[in-house]
Amino acid sequence: MRKLLSIVAVLIIVSTLHAGENRETEFIDQGIKYFSTGDYEHAVKSFEKAVGLNPENAAAYTWVGKSYFKLGNSEAMTNPDMLGNAVQAFKNAIRLDSDLAEAHFYTGLTHLALHSKEEAMKEYEILMDLDKELANTLLNLIHDYKAPTRYESAGERADPLTKVRIIGNQVLVPARLGNRGRTVDVILLLDTGASESTITPEIAEQLNMDPTLTQQILGQVVGGGLLQAGRATIDYISVGPTTKKNITVAIIQHNGPPVRFDGLLGMNFLRNLQYHIDFENQLINWKQ
Repeated sequence: MRKLLSIVAVLIIVSTLHAGENRETEFIDQGIKYFSTGDYEHAVKSFEKAVGLNPENAAAYTWVGKSYFKLGNSEAMTNPDMLGNAVQAFKNAIRLDSDLAEAHFYTGLTHLALHSKEEAMKEYEILMDLDKELANTLLNLIHDYKAPTRYESAGERADPLTKVRIIGNQVLVPARLGNRGRTVDVILLLDTGASESTITPEIAEQLNMDPTLTQQILGQVVGGGLLQAGRATIDYISVGPTTKKNITVAIIQHNGPPVRFDGLLGMNFLRNLQYHIDFENQLINWKQ
């Protein structure tokens, strides 16, 4: 009887270990699916669950790092906190497998996103002994790296910190618009999903915009609906230390409940700018 109980106990342990391995694999597969579709937030959660089940899985740590890297380094912005998480995840992967070339490669990319060519070069030197192809790819990226574009500042060197208002996930940014000798101070909703910045017809009127120079366009809103809008070029948009001149805006009439903003701050302004949103203190730090 005792022998039978021992056999049953062994079978239970083996079954539990096997179930844990299956869950670990499921979380990794799920994370890869999220990663491939660009849903990096869910990817991080899935990969971290896999790491929780098996803290010795170097590949899972690498996936965690790659997901954080994608969250922290986009066309619109650089998030040092996310990039810091990426570096830590890659360090964990390398601690478990020092010859993991992919982890060294992405560590180099992450340091480059943090504007440290020196640290990126250290990873290149390690990669030369592990994977010459990846090493050369990283070296080319280091050579091609350029510091974030500096745009003309409005007036004297402006404060890189901009006080914003944050309501839930909405970041409301103060901006100054100029056109034909008129200036208007507005509040714009930061929206990386908008290809162009937008204003209301009321703001367009205050800016003395010429209706004959306004192009009529058909825009698409969230959900796939279409709306009629205008498009025109104004003299400038200024936000914090940055001014972009001769910039297009879409003129869209707001329909629905009142909102706390006068339009959207879209990607034609945000593109190539480096910034960090401090949600706790309700600030944007524009990195120059």
